[in-house]
Parts: sequence; structure tokens; C-alpha cells
Amino acid sequence: MSNANNAPASAPAAPTDFIRDIVAEDLRVGKHPRIHTRFPPEPNGYLHIGHAKSICLNFGIAREFGGTCNLRMDDTNPTKEEVEYVESIIADVRWLIDGWADDRLGLKPKGSTPQVQTVNGQPDLHLGPVVPPTNAEPGTRNSEPVEPFYASDYFEPLYEYAVALIQSGKAYVCDLSPEDTEAYRGAPDRPGKDSPFRGRSISENLDLFRRMRQGEFPDGTRTLRAKIDMASPNIWLRDPVLYRIRHAEHHHTGNRWCPLPERLPRGHHAQHLHPGIRGAPPALRLDPREPASAAPAAAPVRVRAPQPLLYRDEQAQASPARQRRARQRLG
Repeated sequence: MSNANNAPASAPAAPTDFIRDIVAEDLRVGKHPRIHTRFPPEPNGYLHIGHAKSICLNFGIAREFGGTCNLRMDDTNPTKEEVEYVESIIADVRWLIDGWADDRLGLKPKGSTPQVQTVNGQPDLHLGPVVPPTNAEPGTRNSEPVEPFYASDYFEPLYEYAVALIQSGKAYVCDLSPEDTEAYRGAPDRPGKDSPFRGRSISENLDLFRRMRQGEFPDGTRTLRAKIDMASPNIWLRDPVLYRIRHAEHHHTGNRWCPLPERLPRGHHAQHLHPGIRGAPPALRLDPREPASAAPAAAPVRVRAPQPLLYRDEQAQASPARQRRARQRLG
């Protein structure tokens, strides 16, 4: 037999796609010193197949490029979230990455909170991950108790951002009911109209927002809205709600927060701001719907939010019903 037939098989080529190509190029040119992704589930239910795809992508990229993937609970709605779901998510993530990417799991010291740092002469908040050493016991890092990151750990800086928006005249407290807020927003084929409370003074807005935090008002009676453009062709940029009043016990923060950061439909403003606070590199997101994708760019506060890498779900793209609904939302 020839030597060629006796030669050992060559190693299979490393997988490649546009996401890996972008990550590799960013590392090559020094755009990011390391790869740092995140898996940010909402603890309002059990994980499903879509979450498994995200886990494989975010932990897989971290594994292939020698990086870290933070487990971060996107816990901004206490009325739907429970400790049971948090514990289930942690168990499922550990089971799925066990023996494959468990050494890439980024957690934080239990009870730790973001610390102020100075970056390029500006104050910033940072809470870095603790990566497991070899043979670490579950739930510990070097015998130190650890836990996932929580979006709720950043409620205080988010509140301060909101105060800054009010002070710059770019946010206001609105007394419209949820039904009237929806009616004033208009539709994709017609502009909205200004809330009668849009012209409130800065001092009045600051006073009302402070009293919202103190729990003075009932649920749903007031909101904090960004002052953007009620005639925007993107309906979700028509003065979106940033905070609502919810008197509810939070599984992680207790009852310290009554006004809670709101979620923009199809584009969570809190989710975009948190990684900017932490200074995390780009996120990898499955996002078949994107009507509010311009929200972070149009936000009236400037935060160093990373640019997410979006990829489309083949089934969602192929669904005529979803495409039709997206076109209706976008007008």
C-alpha cells in the first residue's frame, strides 16, 4: 500500500461562519482584548430549545476563542419571576455545558455589587466574573460562594441614568393610563400625539420620580417616558416608557424598588444598558424580530453599549405570518 494510504487522517477543519469570522477579525485587529459573551435568560419560566441554541452559541464562542461567558439573569419583572426558575436555569446551564464549556462559565462572588472605576477619565461601574479553576466544586470558586450576575444589581445606576435624563430635559413623568398611552402612540400609518404631561418642568419631574421610588403612588398611575419623537416612523420610539410603578416583592432585591425599568417591545432598554455599564464586548443574539432595533441608538442617554451580533432564526424567517406581522409593526 502507498504511504498516502497509511498516513493518518488530517484533523477536521475548524468550523467557520460569519459570527466566528467577525470574532476572529476583532481579535486580530485588537478591537477587543478578549472574548466575553453572556447568556441572559429571564427567570420567568424554564429553559426551552431556543435557550439551548443561545447557550451553545455563546458558550461555544467563548470556548473556541479562550474567553468567558457570563450567566446573567435578566430579572426586571418581579411579578413573573421566581427563585424556582433561577435555580432551574442554573442547573440546566451546568448540565448542558458540563465537560464541554464549564470552564468558561462566568459567575460573580455571592452578594457582590458593581464598583465604581474611572475609565478614560469618566466614572464607570464594573463587576468582573470569577472563572472556575479545575475541579472546582459547584457553586464555589476557590471555596468562595458564587452566583449568577443579575440585571437587578444595576437598578441603582439605571435609576441615576433616569435622573440624568430628567435633568437634561429628555425624560418626563406621564400620568396617562396604559390605555391612553397606547392610544396616544398612534399606529405605523399615522403619527402619535404628545402626552399632555410632556411639558412638565424638570423640577416637577424630578420630584414625581423621587416619590415614585418612595412608593407613594399606586401601580400603573405614573410612568417615566423618554422624550424622543411622537412622529417617529418607528412606533416604539414614540416616547417609550422607561419605568413603571410595580409594588411587588423582587426575588433578588426584595421590596427596595417600586419603579422598575420597563422593557421596550422587541428591544429591552435595560438589557442594552447593563452590558454598557459593565463594559462587556459584543453579545451574540438570536433575534428574528427587530422593530425596536433603533432604540439603543436613538436613546437620549449615551452609554457604551456593545453592538450585538444578530443572526436570524431560519424558521422565523420562513414564516409568512411572522413576516407579515413584522411588516405591519414597521409600517
